[in-house]
Amino acid sequence: MWSPAVSPWFASLLLAYSFPPGTYTDLEVARDGTVWILMEGRPELYAVPRGGEPTRYFLDDLSRPSGLALDGAGGVLVSDASRNTITAYDRFIRRVSSLDVSGSPGDLALSGMSIWYIDIDRRVVLSTTGVVLARDAPASGSLSHHRGTGLLAGDGVRRITEGMEPVTLSTTGTGCLAGDRVLVLRDSVLFQIPGDTLLTSVAHTRVASSPGGGTVVLWGGGRMPVVLE
Repeated sequence: MWSPAVSPWFASLLLAYSFPPGTYTDLEVARDGTVWILMEGRPELYAVPRGGEPTRYFLDDLSRPSGLALDGAGGVLVSDASRNTITAYDRFIRRVSSLDVSGSPGDLALSGMSIWYIDIDRRVVLSTTGVVLARDAPASGSLSHHRGTGLLAGDGVRRITEGMEPVTLSTTGTGCLAGDRVLVLRDSVLFQIPGDTLLTSVAHTRVASSPGGGTVVLWGGGRMPVVLE
């Protein structure tokens, strides 16, 4: 059900997307509303456009894809926890480069000229510049970044800014950045910081947003994603 406290920013419009069946490792939303999905257990990536059919890409050069990030120009970054690499692909999902990193990378986010990623073995958030950004990171956590600020979500939500101590926004739940707002999904309730409750009785376990916050996707929990604008 929709919460009576839904803010004007969060319009109650359900959009039709054709999502692939299966379990997802990661899901990201592009600025144009395209939903990118990294499948679990196999090196496959899907681009699901608004109102169109999904396109499947095989990532033959990867072994254990474990995290996904968008570069803002149509390309994607994919981490490989087995090979300890982060691979960049262009908008046609052609391999551009591959970077060896310390530890086993999980989810990741692009931060300017560097990449932030979760080292799932040591449970820390690292930058490819060598900086430790946060400790006690959940191995299955998610990272997002927007305008100089990052967010570590999963088993709580923490704001991360390079050179500063992380700030805890929620001790439980998960979340993502949505423009200048933080979305938090906790106890089946989706709300924004700062702001109101957006949605109650949420059955999904994770949330993702386009960079500006215009398109929000609820996913995880063994259920097909739901897209809202």
